[in-house]
Amino acid sequence: MNKLIFTIFALFLFCKIELAYTQISLPPGFSYSYAVTGVSQPTGSAFNSDGTKLFVWEKGGKVFLFNWNSSTQEYDKQTTPVLDISPEVGNWRDHGLIGFALDPNFNVNGLIYLSYVVDRHHLMNFGTGSYNANTNNYNSA
Repeated sequence: MNKLIFTIFALFLFCKIELAYTQISLPPGFSYSYAVTGVSQPTGSAFNSDGTKLFVWEKGGKVFLFNWNSSTQEYDKQTTPVLDISPEVGNWRDHGLIGFALDPNFNVNGLIYLSYVVDRHHLMNFGTGSYNANTNNYNSA
């Protein structure tokens, strides 16, 4: 009985908190806006050391570059991705391109580091006659 009462209380408290968050408004003088648009399932972002380049990576395996435009005071998206490894990325459930980092000396060497789940079909068959870019082998060890 105590467990049931605790569960009901916890659900009530959770619902009450959720309602409170939906009713919050920003203080005067504050606003929200999108820093960038035009990406699908963005997983994260990283700036270069001087903030002139913003890299945004998508869960599906694409990395886009947004360059700072001092005239408009906005980041402009490059038309093509900096990197597209989407055929290689196992993009299902919470898997995909999950990590991205710029090398500490990126402005000199241009190196980036990625963490992603590889699609097993791509891993086992890429470069052979058995490979099909439209096939995946998700949920396999």
